[in-house]
Amino acid sequence: MLETMNNLMLLVAVFGVASIWGTKDKTEIESVQPEQKYLYVTWEHHDALVQQIANQITESNWEFDTILCMARGGSLAGLRLSHLMSDKELATIATKSYRGRNGMEQKELVVSEQIAMTSKNLGKRVLLVDDLVDSGISIEKVKERIFERHPEVEEIRTAVLFYKCCSIHTPNYIGEIADKETWIVLPFEKAIVE
Repeated sequence: MLETMNNLMLLVAVFGVASIWGTKDKTEIESVQPEQKYLYVTWEHHDALVQQIANQITESNWEFDTILCMARGGSLAGLRLSHLMSDKELATIATKSYRGRNGMEQKELVVSEQIAMTSKNLGKRVLLVDDLVDSGISIEKVKERIFERHPEVEEIRTAVLFYKCCSIHTPNYIGEIADKETWIVLPFEKAIVE
């Protein structure tokens, strides 16, 4: 757990993750939207899912060059995976999803033009990491952008902590399957309520 917290502090310093410490009290959230079902992920659960994904990758014998995190949700999972997978190269691509009025549906997706990385390129094989796949639109758009702008990339596989089966994208590596009605609240974020 101490290592996870140290990694979290490093991530905040490097990537500037906002509102990392706060989570709303569960009863407060449920009183605002009683019909919404929430899954509150603990640090232990988060770490177990990342470990499970690392095990799946190892068992598949797939060799890759770079872990590309989809910021913000995939940042911590990608950072932890880079440590578990023999300190693989770590890169980040920023995405921003503009939400509808209720905060629960995706309206518009913006993908950054640049990728933050220390190497000259991504390499031939990239592991794209995010916290979850819901509609699948975000992860598909990012894959499309990588292939368009990085001709050196030949293969992209995806890993997510949570997979909702209603998605247009099926990840290669999955921590846990969640039903489509559940709103997942990771340990470092607040639930979106209005």
